[in-house]
Amino acid sequence: MKRGRALALCVVSACLVTLGGCNDDSAKTPSGCALCTDGQVCSEAGICYDDPDCAICGIDQVCVGGLCFANDSACARCEADNVCVGDVCYGATSPCARCRSDQVCRDMKCYEPTDPCLGCKSDQVCVAGACYEKTDPCSKCSSDKVCVNDSCYSPDDPCAQCGADQVCVQKVCYDLTDDCVPSCGENERCIDRQCRDCSTMCGGECCNAGELCDAAFNTCGPSCGDGVPLCQGVCCFPGEYCDETYGCIFPCSEEQTRCNNDASMSVSCCNSGQVCEDGECRVDCGQSVRCNGICCETGEVCEDKTCKIACDTSTHDRCGANEEFCCDNATEICISQRCVKLGNPCTKSSQCNFDEVCEETSQRCVVAVKSPVAINFVVDEPTADKQFGNFVECREDNNTLAAPASIELCAEQVN
Repeated sequence: MKRGRALALCVVSACLVTLGGCNDDSAKTPSGCALCTDGQVCSEAGICYDDPDCAICGIDQVCVGGLCFANDSACARCEADNVCVGDVCYGATSPCARCRSDQVCRDMKCYEPTDPCLGCKSDQVCVAGACYEKTDPCSKCSSDKVCVNDSCYSPDDPCAQCGADQVCVQKVCYDLTDDCVPSCGENERCIDRQCRDCSTMCGGECCNAGELCDAAFNTCGPSCGDGVPLCQGVCCFPGEYCDETYGCIFPCSEEQTRCNNDASMSVSCCNSGQVCEDGECRVDCGQSVRCNGICCETGEVCEDKTCKIACDTSTHDRCGANEEFCCDNATEICISQRCVKLGNPCTKSSQCNFDEVCEETSQRCVVAVKSPVAINFVVDEPTADKQFGNFVECREDNNTLAAPASIELCAEQVN
């Protein structure tokens, strides 16, 4: 990465800030500056940027995230609003965007190029600069801990100073020897040539009498009584067990499926007919679409949290009390909550067949239907006694059938 030299900041072909000299001589103004909008800056190469830090980029440089990079560098491929870290492009909202340009981002964390953690494999965990397999007890230590004899300690903890052939008892490191005479019992350990009660071992630490081993933290802790486990520093409820990741949880039955929620660090048990998705138990719809907690029928889609028949609304209109129909706009119209075929063009109902009326909006003949809502029909004359087969045709003063009572009177279908 290198910084370039600029002549001026140019906005709409006007020199606003002098950085080494600028006047009205157009030969000294990059031609690209004429394209800059108000508020932009123009680099020496005649490129407009929103970021004022980009004004100093030279003709052989590209500006990325307010920094100048050589045209042939890996960072030159990044978009202008990206951030380049370790020759890799990241979006402005990526956690890696917070890294310095001379750092390396791995697993969304920033590392110095000399950090020993960069030597760890993708399936390993780095703790205090040391790489451990995910099955190793040390992999559970947080980044501010050190791992000694399979146990996690703060760097200033006396137990953190114990050697590989030592054991920590009450914050004191003791050598493990075989010099105890007579030999120690089954639950005892020979520590500093003395047999000590170690009925509970936790990592490399010998717990005191009555203490428990915290299975999550792999450290000794107070007893919870009644066989209740100690987990992540707290006593579980009766019936719970200690999960190293999620803490105290109730076990699922054989008929249930465990569902881990990494966002809330909780566990639930899915019943038969449910499936675990995104850490939640949801109804199992198989190949069907799930919509607001229910399974849609075959051919339905989920819109506005409701199962509806699949309908291309660019060429069709939904119709029906529950939008259960899909009318083809080219051949159908929605009347009385159903799809009705469009007939011949018309301007009045007398141009239609005996069982049809002229629909005002489309000016097409449609079969007359009973309707609970007002529908505009074009009718011929102010009479209620002109018979057309099974239909009676009439009109009101505005030539439309506007009221439900009029519709029932003027377009009554006899089934």
